[in-house]
Formats: sequence, structure tokens, C-alpha cells
Amino acid sequence: TVFFETLHLLHRQHIEIPSYYRLSTLITQHYLGYEGELLKIIDKNLSLENRTELNSLLNTGKSRKKGTLAHFCIINQSSKPKAIQASLKIFNQLKECFLSLLPVIGVLKLSPQSCDYYAVWIKKAKLSQIKQISDKNKRFLHLIAFIQNQFYLAQDAYVDILLKCVQSSK
Repeated sequence: TVFFETLHLLHRQHIEIPSYYRLSTLITQHYLGYEGELLKIIDKNLSLENRTELNSLLNTGKSRKKGTLAHFCIINQSSKPKAIQASLKIFNQLKECFLSLLPVIGVLKLSPQSCDYYAVWIKKAKLSQIKQISDKNKRFLHLIAFIQNQFYLAQDAYVDILLKCVQSSK
């Protein structure tokens, strides 16, 4: 909406509207500059312990093909006691990861839209695609945003579960 309103304003003021190529170049340059700043923040503020923890999310165990990251992708919204217990076990792992990354998350100050953008990319990507990201800081950025996003989504889901349980007990 803002973009189209800007175009209408330019048109009403008889100001030349930039070409598609020029607009796409400006947007791409701004996006890459913003991402570059985020990568610098990660390089400067992410501890070795955090890097090891994030890399361990991509490791696969002998018994499963998917890594630890796959467990964090799905939020079980069942209100059955055993499902809640299993879900809370996974949530506690996610919470530990989130709390260890909290200082970096605070410095990054990702907007909800940016966080969602990187998190959705992680959700849709295969583990091999994530591992193939050559710039480690970029991989860490995606993983941090994913952890942050999933932590908030899981909290919302658990509040919904609590409300369902209270409502059903009434």
C-alpha cells in the first residue's frame, strides 16, 4: 500500500516514476545492505558456544534422518496430557536455545517481518540446503531468526492450549 501510494504521489506531483529496473536495483541494494549489517552484528556478537549450538541443530542422529531442527518446526497443539508433555519437552530445548541466543537477538533487533522471512526460509528448506549456505554468518542469521520465531509461536500455541483445557474443564 505504501509503495502504491508513493507511486500515486509521484504521478500527482508530475515527478518521473523510476523504471522497474531502477526500483528493483534500489530495493535489492537496500536489502543487501540491511542483511550485511545483520551479518556484521552476528560476526561480532555471536560467541563460539552459540556457533557450536547452532551448528549442532543441523546434525543428524544415527536413528533419524532429520536433525534437531526438525523437532522445533512442528508445534503440537493437542490438548491431550501425553502430547502436552512431549511438546513441552521439545519446547524446553527450544527455550534453552533461545535464552542462550537472547543477547544476540537483542542486538539484532529483527522486525517481526524480517524474523518471519528468515524463519519461513528455514522451515521450507531441506537440511542439506541449509548446510550448503556458504556464509556461516548468513546461516546463523537464518537459524537465529527461526529459533526466535518458533519460540514466540510456541508460546502463543501453549496459551491457546491452556485456554482450551480451561474451557473444556468448565
